Amino acid sequence: MAAPNTLTSDLLPSTQLAYVKKALERLVPGFVYYKTCQADPESYKLPENGGRTAVFFRYNNLTANTTPLDQVSAGAGVVVSRETVEATVAEYGTYTLVPGLVRRTDIDPSVIKNIEEVLADNARETLDLIARDTISSNAQVVYANGSAVGTIDSGDTLTLLDVMKQVAKLQAARVKPYDDGFYKAILHTYQAHDLFVETSTGNIAIRDLKKYDDAKNLDELMKPDFMTGRIGSIGNIMFYQTDLAKSAVVNSISTREAFVMGKGGFGAVSVSAPASGFNIFVNYSGEGQISDPYRRQTTVAWYIPTFAVANLDDNAASSKNTRAIKIISATSLD
Repeated sequence: MAAPNTLTSDLLPSTQLAYVKKALERLVPGFVYYKTCQADPESYKLPENGGRTAVFFRYNNLTANTTPLDQVSAGAGVVVSRETVEATVAEYGTYTLVPGLVRRTDIDPSVIKNIEEVLADNARETLDLIARDTISSNAQVVYANGSAVGTIDSGDTLTLLDVMKQVAKLQAARVKPYDDGFYKAILHTYQAHDLFVETSTGNIAIRDLKKYDDAKNLDELMKPDFMTGRIGSIGNIMFYQTDLAKSAVVNSISTREAFVMGKGGFGAVSVSAPASGFNIFVNYSGEGQISDPYRRQTTVAWYIPTFAVANLDDNAASSKNTRAIKIISATSLD
């Protein structure tokens, strides 16, 4: 057991690592929106004493040079330009109070451990919602089946064609897929249902991985994994489902938001950085403070001291992110 009034930052390194590692094992795999914001997690770690501003960089594409090189002169070079985006970080967390009587008499001997797991889930949902809202407020907007805000009806459910059209638009705009080679499609669970019962889609969404000769790594990547929200792939699109997708009533129709995304649209401060990342705090007594004179109170908390999600692609013409497209659709289950 940890010593009284114990914070993970005060524990021996091995004990602290056990607290945080266990929580991260539950926290990180469950992210859906947050993980699309990190093309390169190592780039988005805010250093200790690094201020309250996270800085992200996005490098712009070059124009192709189809002119043959001169045999004598090297000619003029090109300038590689980049955009700098800043985001102000904030603290997030929550805690719960466990009375001493509960901790000492509860028939569940793992009550603190189980509370830690519940808090890790709460942290995952909190940070994923922050990422979701940033994506939602900055993505381009289209409606399923070619409908519009004033014409969408209950039959305008999400189809494979809707998703593939938006991926084609991203490719035409030279938006790259993620490092695993896939564009990401994030759907509400109701939209996923509509997509995968669609006649033209059927069961082809969950790929037969044995078709791939070099499938050792791809096999693990493409297996449905409901802890991560991954449900399968079609072509170069990896599909994810989540119950956190936003809903709204549009034209008197209940709708849900799906996203189709490519690499580099959004950045997030890493939750696993040593100095700025996620922590679980367990406080095993009040050390006789007036608020807890009998040292009966135990608190368990999750806390992240520096977190932010940034829109890395604010298109001057449209004021919308060119690497993320929001598809608003009706569903058959609403």
